[in-house]
Amino acid sequence: MSPNRPGFILVVSVLVLSSILLVIGIAAAFGIAGIQQRSLGIETNFTARSLSEACVETALMKLRADDAYTGNENIPIGSSSCTIRPIQAGPPTIIQTEATSNGFVYRLQVELASTSDLTITKWQRVVSF
Repeated sequence: MSPNRPGFILVVSVLVLSSILLVIGIAAAFGIAGIQQRSLGIETNFTARSLSEACVETALMKLRADDAYTGNENIPIGSSSCTIRPIQAGPPTIIQTEATSNGFVYRLQVELASTSDLTITKWQRVVSF
């Protein structure tokens, strides 16, 4: 093809513009996929956190009912579950819980100054026990 032919500039312009639009479309698709993946990670984190907190609340409720409660049980919650590890008598009394959602593990450690009135002195997420 010769540059002097009619329409040559138009064809080249259309090809360049189409290439640019294709690159922008691919980049947008990858960006949307990344956002969806991060959103799923946030939801999984939230689910595991909620399960672990529910286990702490269950352990506190059982401690209120029975001072001799020792933990070491798996608590089913809906279609999921969480684990209350053996309670470490204190002071401080330590409650440790763990929940997993889609491979994401969330662990909580709660310290009580007193089991008689359930005074919580520390509530923290931990990486490992």
